[in-house]
Amino acid sequence: MGFDNPTPQTEDLYIKSINTTVDRYRAFLEEVRADTLVLPNCDLDSGQATKAAEYSLTDDSYAKLLAQLSQRKFDRTSPELRDNILQFYSDLSVPIETKRDQVRWQSVLTSLDQLKSVAPAPTVAGSPAQ
Repeated sequence: MGFDNPTPQTEDLYIKSINTTVDRYRAFLEEVRADTLVLPNCDLDSGQATKAAEYSLTDDSYAKLLAQLSQRKFDRTSPELRDNILQFYSDLSVPIETKRDQVRWQSVLTSLDQLKSVAPAPTVAGSPAQ
């Protein structure tokens, strides 16, 4: 079964998939309009919780985020973001991509220690962290 000559069943599955995507997108837009949208923090490919060493770009993104927050001394880091970062780095024995660069990995470890020692900024309704 190739993509050049799809079977009617394959076409039906494809159309259902597109319809499901459009329906979900519309529902998300309604939630945005109602200011009730809550997206799960998960890997969109697998549907599983995001975790270190699962995907190199995620490892890189967390390292960059941690560096940016550290530069600001974690001054606007919400309790939820702090908890998320600490959860992401909760198992340092896994092969996190950032470990390949020793200088960068040491920076991650230093920033994590700093993050653990600071009190998270209180979340104020209507004012997102920047």
